[in-house]
Amino acid sequence: MKTRFDFNNLISPPRYRCTLAGVAVVMVLVCAATTLRGADTTAAALLREAASARARWVAQETPANGQAFARAAQAAADAFTKVELKDSGSTEQFVRVTLNQHGTGFDGIRFIVPKGEARDLAWAFAGLQRNVPSNWYILPRAGEMKGFRQFFRGGPGMKGVPWEETVVPFSVYLQPLSGGELKPEQEYLIWFNFYDQRPKDLYVLLKLVPVGTLMNTTATVHEQLGLGYRPVTK
Repeated sequence: MKTRFDFNNLISPPRYRCTLAGVAVVMVLVCAATTLRGADTTAAALLREAASARARWVAQETPANGQAFARAAQAAADAFTKVELKDSGSTEQFVRVTLNQHGTGFDGIRFIVPKGEARDLAWAFAGLQRNVPSNWYILPRAGEMKGFRQFFRGGPGMKGVPWEETVVPFSVYLQPLSGGELKPEQEYLIWFNFYDQRPKDLYVLLKLVPVGTLMNTTATVHEQLGLGYRPVTK
């Protein structure tokens, strides 16, 4: 998805105006509360609006609805869980995040590309089947980009991961992003759409790699992320 829009359109006038002269204090408080409700910028409200914008886009996939959804997702960026990259440009291991805590069915993670050159991305996420999102994608916090084009499924028996000894199987997804889309000192969002309103525990692993790194097969993405499997025993 490639989006283009004007952030000036995000600024709207207050929904209500109140005249305070000669009005009792209680009326002043009512007016103030009404104005705040008209400009609700809480995390839950921003995520709810993004979820609604996505639903409208799914119902009618027009460019205008796609742009409106991108604006709403970007406006909700501060509500996303920040994932810190180490000096290596990677989380270096799977980190656990709990998403959808506001029950909106929509949430995400965010990360910042360090100084230096543009980068490509290898990443993976894993979770119990009930926690796996229905859709996901990447957006810059501001502006536009070319996002994910393919993904791969991980198999059972992955070693050295937090769920290695878990009896219930985890679903694992691995994904590359090539083309130098990740620019230095910019923040990026990966949003998830969930099937229900319950909190979702996922494990995520992010690694920035040099532009042009070969990542066109499941084997090459596994290699970049340092993921392997236990030997199959008969």
